[in-house]
Amino acid sequence: GTPGVVRVYHLPQSHASNSSDWNVTSWERVGKDIVEPVQGVIRAGFGSRVTLSHDGTVLSFSAPFTDNFRGAAYVFEYDQEGDEWVPLGSRNGSVTDLKVDLFGFSTALSADGGRLALSARQLVRVYDLGENRTWSQVGEDIPTNNSPSSLDFSDDGSVLAVLAKNNSIIYTFNNITKQWDALGNNTPVMGKAAGSISLSANGSIVAYSSPTYDEETGAAYVHCLDPKTGNWTLMGGTGLYGSSKLDKFGSCLSLSSDGSYVAVGSSGFYNSSGLVQVFHWNGEKWEKGAKDIVGKMESFLGEDCSLVGSRLAVGSLSSISQDNKGLVQVFELP
Repeated sequence: GTPGVVRVYHLPQSHASNSSDWNVTSWERVGKDIVEPVQGVIRAGFGSRVTLSHDGTVLSFSAPFTDNFRGAAYVFEYDQEGDEWVPLGSRNGSVTDLKVDLFGFSTALSADGGRLALSARQLVRVYDLGENRTWSQVGEDIPTNNSPSSLDFSDDGSVLAVLAKNNSIIYTFNNITKQWDALGNNTPVMGKAAGSISLSANGSIVAYSSPTYDEETGAAYVHCLDPKTGNWTLMGGTGLYGSSKLDKFGSCLSLSSDGSYVAVGSSGFYNSSGLVQVFHWNGEKWEKGAKDIVGKMESFLGEDCSLVGSRLAVGSLSSISQDNKGLVQVFELP
């Protein structure tokens, strides 16, 4: 098969203020492609779970099925002088552990790129980048009942959200004991959610999804941490739900930095055309935005999405106009 590739783009400042000019030629490639080093018989999933630091200079991604499903994660740093991505923390940029399976199945990166979380089968492990430019484990492994489907950090990396079927918890790092402790007096009731999880910048609001809920109609929920009681509370008293069976509402989910907006994808909507909707918290309930983003037939739009400021990036698994190679689109929200 074709080796996996990771490619990074940026929007030049001359185009950034003009959303109508957001076409293919507006986006410029940053550095050279990072190409899968070894092709095995089984696809390694190289290029899965791509995450960037907020300034775009640190890049992490994984290959959870490499080495007979042992898995590996990779971290690279952008060298502006050489216009290339160079390994960060090891000779080839990889972070591995031969004692666990599916290492790197889910990943998260702090805003500055200095803290990295990786999941494996039934555990999550967190690393810090030290002064010697190597990755060292922070705290003990966090056990889970299942392989986590999604991870996310608060901006400073002090709060970690873990979404795993029947075992999802929000953690905070205890600087005294140097361990990860559950955050809040109660745990948000996530049930069998196995979609995506997203934290606000300060970690006080968490959104998570379950695209398989009610025969794949799908659901998403947003909780906030009450600073007085220390309890997690469901915002609006109810969740957000898909409109029809097989919509897979919650196939992707992304929370704005202040937690007032949440983008939710439905990759199965209308014969897998796909749909992404943005909801706004008005202080009492979630209101749907005026305009939905709808994909073309069988494009599976909404398999992934990322909301940063007023910009929303949306991924489609397939695109007829791109010979079914997949597609990423970026939208400016009103």
